[in-house]
Amino acid sequence: MKMKKEHVIISLYLALSHSGYGASAFQIKGNPALSVKRKTDHILQLKSSVAVAPVNETEFAVSDSEPTIQPWPQPVIHSNGDYRGETFLEKHIGGQLYEYQESLPLLPVPSLANTIKQFLPTALPLAESREDEEELRKKSEDFLSSALTLQQKLEEKASERSNSSWLQDWWNQVGYLQLRDPTVINISYFFPLEDDDTLNMIQDERPLSTIRGACALTALANYRKKVCSGQLAPERIGSKDTVLCSAQYKYHMHSSRIPKQGQDYYVLHDPNLYKHCIVACKGQFFSMNFVDANDNPLSLSALQKGLQKCIELANLSDTSMQLGFLTTSDRDLWAKNRNKLLNLPGFQKGLEAIESAAALVCLDDSEPATLVECIPNYWHGGRSEVMNRWFDKPIQLVIQQNGKMAYIGEHSLVDGMPTMRLCDAIVDAKYDKLSKCDALKDEIPLVHNVFSDAMVMKAFATNDNLEKSLEKSKQEFYNLVDKNEMTITILGFGQEFLKEASIVSDAFMQMAIQLASYRLFGKQVAVYESSQVRPFRHGRTETTRSVSPESKCFVESMGTEVNLKTDDETANHQFSLLKKAMWAHSKYLNKASKGLGCDRHFFGLSMCAGKDGEKVPPLFNDELFQRSKYWKVSSSTCPHVPGFGCVVDDGIGVGYSVKSKTIEFTVAGRKENQLVHKFSNLLEESLAEIKLLIERSLKIEE
Repeated sequence: MKMKKEHVIISLYLALSHSGYGASAFQIKGNPALSVKRKTDHILQLKSSVAVAPVNETEFAVSDSEPTIQPWPQPVIHSNGDYRGETFLEKHIGGQLYEYQESLPLLPVPSLANTIKQFLPTALPLAESREDEEELRKKSEDFLSSALTLQQKLEEKASERSNSSWLQDWWNQVGYLQLRDPTVINISYFFPLEDDDTLNMIQDERPLSTIRGACALTALANYRKKVCSGQLAPERIGSKDTVLCSAQYKYHMHSSRIPKQGQDYYVLHDPNLYKHCIVACKGQFFSMNFVDANDNPLSLSALQKGLQKCIELANLSDTSMQLGFLTTSDRDLWAKNRNKLLNLPGFQKGLEAIESAAALVCLDDSEPATLVECIPNYWHGGRSEVMNRWFDKPIQLVIQQNGKMAYIGEHSLVDGMPTMRLCDAIVDAKYDKLSKCDALKDEIPLVHNVFSDAMVMKAFATNDNLEKSLEKSKQEFYNLVDKNEMTITILGFGQEFLKEASIVSDAFMQMAIQLASYRLFGKQVAVYESSQVRPFRHGRTETTRSVSPESKCFVESMGTEVNLKTDDETANHQFSLLKKAMWAHSKYLNKASKGLGCDRHFFGLSMCAGKDGEKVPPLFNDELFQRSKYWKVSSSTCPHVPGFGCVVDDGIGVGYSVKSKTIEFTVAGRKENQLVHKFSNLLEESLAEIKLLIERSLKIEE
């Protein structure tokens, strides 16, 4: 796909944040950045275990009180990605969730001098010659004067935003809603969720997937009531209990991304009017109410019976339109096909039912025994389960026949904090606990196939044009899946060891990733994770650049191959360099979390140039500058190990989770490059090697 010149200029500065509550000044863990080639922006923003208190028994508990969700002023709201357009809902909903919104500070505009000071140490280690270094220094010095006009325009925009971030509308629209690539693999992400071991106590013939699904819907219902009524407490981080922006919660449930030529939009539905979820089974989509009139969850037994009814209806039907495939297309093609559906009798109601649902529950036929076998289903659905997906929905709960489960997210307007709070609540909703207090009733929720109307079926069956479009979407999806691969690895040590050694887990992981990428590519390459800036109103993320002069010294001291026979003096020297590299990483992350990184500032300046036709600073066209933003390794971390695609065709995506006793990580990339398994092995080696280095050095110090 060819891009106009101004789009190429803008894409140079998009720092694609694909996930992670990256470590920050508040110990929030982070992730990736955008690319010149892919323009894909994955801002997962995932939660650190020390950033937010773990889910407790009462956080999402609700009472049998009168309804607390107030009707909206209008039943349906369209969002173009500018958070300001839906700010009125915060006052209308009220409650403690939005209590501090108007008092939150605004995202700062860094000075040109600060940005260059942050930028140079991350780019110079990537120079391949002294000439490259000198040229970059020269253009960086020139930038302080050549970018003054752009800086003034950016400051003017910020001063006009008395109630919002200068960045958020550009970031949401250019970084997400204007991307034309398929969301699956490129933007969407997944978290495998911890198994519910208490399902083993079940002795009857009920499908385990329906029982796990009923537990998950119970957690979702309680979470929904808290969020939609504003009763949920806002997130706080750090020793000072800093409040985070809650704006994104409005876009999490009863919402959907909608394809449109050129730029997508989001549609939000009044939760007071819609009390259903969508259950996908065998390529069919069923609407099922899961809360009562007071917005409390239906009984566990009722929810289980409702899900089982969906399976029975799907088994009875001999027709499946498999419309979920259409959502895997590039956005312009999906927009055309959606318009075709809207012009057919009966399809408008079916699409509205899906788009207005609180969430999508995917009841798959697969029964993978291991996490490795689960990965294709969780990532994209594979060849057998993709028909049960609707990749426009922010919440998809994938449940296998054996009860294994994952969360798939579309996060154009929602980062990971709200996502992780919901995931934690679902994991906490154990069957043994919920079944003990379940009200046993014979009720079965009303269930119906949203596309089962005879008129709908006839319209679809007689429309050759739509059938051809569906086949095209299928083939393009299969081609996309066949081009990508992912691995997952689990190591037998984690936070307990690192804490005992006084090592910050995120910095430890980033240096292991640095070492593995150095050995894979034979040199340092651009690596990033994201730090969140949600302490600012409408803040999302800033890129944390992992490359530094200190990381360069460390990886070069370790060499291109594993060497476990170094003497004590060498080991001590390597450990000293490791500590300096980790300190440098934490220092940059601290700046980034305060809105003082360089990448979002560069992006904002480029947007000013593209909008007003201002001359682009020579720095932006420098080869080394561009190389420093070409994210060959994009990384993200959270309590539930994330999975996501690479952001450049010749790169890799790395998701990781440092748990108490284990380290889990995923690695994804293009099959043709044969990088995925190589990097996975190298990262495993690097983690083990650095662990031994730490153990040895601490023993020597004693």
